[in-house]
Amino acid sequence: MPNLFFCGELIADLVETEPGSDRFQFRGGGCSGFGVIAATRVIETEGNEDVDRALYLGPISTDPFGQKLANWLQTSNVSLEFAHTTNRPSTLAVVDVRPGMENGFSFLQQGTTVGAIQPSELTYTTEPHEKNIFIYGSISTTLPSAGEILLEHAKQSRKDGLIYFDLNARPSVINEMDDYTGLVDRWAGIADVVKASDYDVSSAYGEISFREVAQRWIDAGAKLAIITSGNKGCWALTSSGVEVQIGAKKLNTPYTVGAGDSFNAGVALELVRSISAQDFRDIKWDPSLLERILLAGNRSASLHLISNGATLLAPSIDADTFERGVNTAVEPARKTIPISSRMSG
Repeated sequence: MPNLFFCGELIADLVETEPGSDRFQFRGGGCSGFGVIAATRVIETEGNEDVDRALYLGPISTDPFGQKLANWLQTSNVSLEFAHTTNRPSTLAVVDVRPGMENGFSFLQQGTTVGAIQPSELTYTTEPHEKNIFIYGSISTTLPSAGEILLEHAKQSRKDGLIYFDLNARPSVINEMDDYTGLVDRWAGIADVVKASDYDVSSAYGEISFREVAQRWIDAGAKLAIITSGNKGCWALTSSGVEVQIGAKKLNTPYTVGAGDSFNAGVALELVRSISAQDFRDIKWDPSLLERILLAGNRSASLHLISNGATLLAPSIDADTFERGVNTAVEPARKTIPISSRMSG
C-alpha cells in the first residue's frame, strides 16, 4: 500500500479574528498537519481509503493545544498510528493574515514539540516493497536542532522511499539567508523533489531567476524542482531537462494558510500513484507525468482553499462540482501561462 508520511510539524495557529481586534482563535496548522489532512481529503473524495494512506509522523503534545491538534487530525479521519505523545508544550504561531499578500508569522518554538523534536518521535514501520514518500518542510527544517534531526531522518528514510522537501524562507525565523540557502542545498542533495513558492525563492535567493534556482537544486542532487506562484500557476523542471508550466483557476482567497502544504499533498499522492514499484527509484520523467502531478497539486490546494471560504472567480464553473474535485472543474487550460519574467535566466 502506498504511504505518504508527513514528517515532524504540527503547529497551533493563533489567528486574529478581525484586524486590530486583539482577539485570536485557534486553528490547526503546520506543514505536516495541513498536508496530511489535504491528502486524506483527496483520498476520501476519490474513494481510495483502502488503496492509499496519509500518515502524520511526529510529536503531539499532551497540553490543551496538543489535544486540539489531535482532535483536528482525528475529525479529519487522519490516523495517529505514528504520532508520538510528549509533555513538551505545543509549538505556537501567531498568524498575521494579509489578504492579497504573503501572510506573516511569529513563532514560539524553543523547547516545544517542533523546536525540540527527538529522533524517537520519528519512528515508523513499512512493509517490504511498499511505495513511500516522506514529506518535510516549513519552520521545523530551519531550526538548529530540529532541522538537523529531520535532515538526518530524511537521509535514513531514503532507503524506504522518496524524499520531498518544501523550503520555507520565513524571515521571522531565519537570521542569515546565505546560511539557509546552504541548508537548502543540503536538502536538495538528498531530496527527490524540492518545491518552493515564488515568495520563498525571492526571500532566499533575491533576484536570481527561478530557472537558475531550480537548476541549483538539481545540480545539488534533486530529481524534480517545482516553483509555485499562487493564482498564476506553477512550473517544474526535472534533472533530465523536462519542464512543464501550467496555470491555475482564479479564486478569491481570504485565508491562504496551508495552501502550499496542500499542494504538496496532491503532488506526492499523484506521484506515488503514477509510478510503478519497479520504476519508483528511477523515475522516467515525461511531460504527461509532470502535468498530471502539477494538476493534482493545484486540485488539492484548491480544495483546501474552498474549504476555508475561497470562492471561484469563474462563475461558469459550478462551485459544488469544484469542491468535489472533479477534474473538469479544477484543471486549467493546458497551455503555457507566464508565471514571471524571472523564469528565464
